[in-house]
Parts: sequence; structure tokens; C-alpha cells
Amino acid sequence: MNPIEVIVETTQAIAADSSNVEAYKKRATVLAQMQQFDDAKKDLDELIDVLHVEDAEILQLRGSIRMHSGDKEGAIADIKRAMALNPELIKQFEGEFVRK
Repeated sequence: MNPIEVIVETTQAIAADSSNVEAYKKRATVLAQMQQFDDAKKDLDELIDVLHVEDAEILQLRGSIRMHSGDKEGAIADIKRAMALNPELIKQFEGEFVRK
């Protein structure tokens, strides 16, 4: 399924059930991949702030989008919450970074 079809399908699912967590999550992920960061963040805000979903993957994605948009404090808060929910995430930040 191409990204536009996913967006159409998930938008329809959300219209039918405004608390459809999986549809919001899938649409936000695809929107982020398409670099539609504002729209992706709206879906993530809905999941986190309105539906009160505590999901490390969702928080990590919103943190990444926040960092991309210059909201460093918001990004750090989201990443900290994500790591509290899934301590294994710290492994992504460990190791050596290669300077280019």
C-alpha cells in the first residue's frame, strides 16, 4: 500500500472512531516519513495529550519531530518519558559517534 492510500485508510478509520489509536499511530508514522512533520505531530499530540496513550514509540517519534522543529525542551521531555516506559531505548543512544 502506498503512503497516500495509508493516509486515506487511516483518516477514514479515525473518522469512524476518533479514539482509534492504531490508525493515529500509523498515519503519524507515514506522515513523518513523508516529512509532513506538522501533521504528524498533530496526530501524536492527539494520542499523547488527548487520548493519554503511554507508548514509548509514539513519544520517541514526537520527540524526534520536536527536535527537528527546534523544540529541544519538548524533545527531551518526550525522550525521557519514552525511556522511562522502555529502558531499552537507551541503547540507541549508547556507543560511539563518528565525526564527519
